[in-house]
Amino acid sequence: MSWVEQVCKINPCITLINDCSQIQSVWFDTIDWFSRIWVQKMKRIGLQNFIHIAKPGSFGDKIGEQLQDLLATEVQFLRFGSRIDATNWVENH
Repeated sequence: MSWVEQVCKINPCITLINDCSQIQSVWFDTIDWFSRIWVQKMKRIGLQNFIHIAKPGSFGDKIGEQLQDLLATEVQFLRFGSRIDATNWVENH
């Protein structure tokens, strides 16, 4: 069990923020594992919203595009260009 799963079991949360603003390259096999296995585990412990942060046009943004396609029917998937915008969304929802 990952540390995120452990924390979420102890302190349930419905929103996960995935900050990819510093990603330098794309690992496509990780995207597949993440969408098929990890997100499914997180859904079982309450995940409803997935927030992806990446600078527009960056590798992190490309990851976000792919994840959004893969996860659109699984969770509410939101993409933001900055941590401030993502944090504002969380605080207002």
